[in-house]
Amino acid sequence: MTVSDAVRETMTAGALLFDMDGTLVDPQSSIESVWFEFADRHGIDRAVVANALPGRVASDIIERVLGPGADIESEVQWIRLQENRNAQPVEAMSGAARFVASVPADRWAVVTSATRLMMVRRLKGLFDFNRVAQHEV
Repeated sequence: MTVSDAVRETMTAGALLFDMDGTLVDPQSSIESVWFEFADRHGIDRAVVANALPGRVASDIIERVLGPGADIESEVQWIRLQENRNAQPVEAMSGAARFVASVPADRWAVVTSATRLMMVRRLKGLFDFNRVAQHEV
């Protein structure tokens, strides 16, 4: 019996929603390379930025690190530009591709706070993602 067979025996659902980062892919090195460049650019200790990262969108991280007087919009644009230029590869989380492949294509979707472009870049070649639920923040 494979892992996906065992899951089929123990789970019933009409459809599944998957978060992207940390569930389908491990983007940690890619994320850190951009945000550590942000830290260096502002003369901020990288550890401060690293502690602000988990579970937050860019605007929240920027405000948390630079304070409420920061030009959030300009800084988010800078982050997005760096993310789009970033060549750091991401890897599929162990077992994620196999599990997703076991779910009918019309029965799963990705939900993420990442931009659509970033989602496509991270998942392309790792998953067949036909259904995407997304609200850009």
